[in-house]
Order: sequence, then C-alpha cells, then structure tokens
Amino acid sequence: MTKEFLITLFKLYTTATVKELSYYLSNGILKPIRKEYIFQELVNPIYIPKDNQVTVSLSVKYLDQKNKVT
Repeated sequence: MTKEFLITLFKLYTTATVKELSYYLSNGILKPIRKEYIFQELVNPIYIPKDNQVTVSLSVKYLDQKNKVT
C-alpha cells in the first residue's frame, strides 16, 4: 500500500458509494459519508506489515467547504 494509493482513496472517499468503496476496501471497513469535503493531507500514517497484508493507522485532514473548517 503506497501513500499515493491512500491519497487517491481518501480523495474519493467523501463522495463514494458503498459499491465504489468496495473496489478499494474489504469488509465495509469505511462507511460512506457523502459529504463534499476537500482532502488536505494524511496525518501520521503508520504502516504495519503482517504476513501478506499491510494495515495502516492514520488520520485524514479534510476541509469542510460549507463551514470552512478542517
């Protein structure tokens, strides 16, 4: 899993449907939020390799266009 993949995923995430998210993630790990937030950055990503998988712990910073807050 690369940083570029995560950036793409979280740019799409805010407006993605359940079906669209299923292409990127398994087991419904992220639920759709259907908000028009603008991706700003990944915050403190920690990559944890185990067997043939990588788990990532991170926060994501978005800009709420309506309220102009992050």
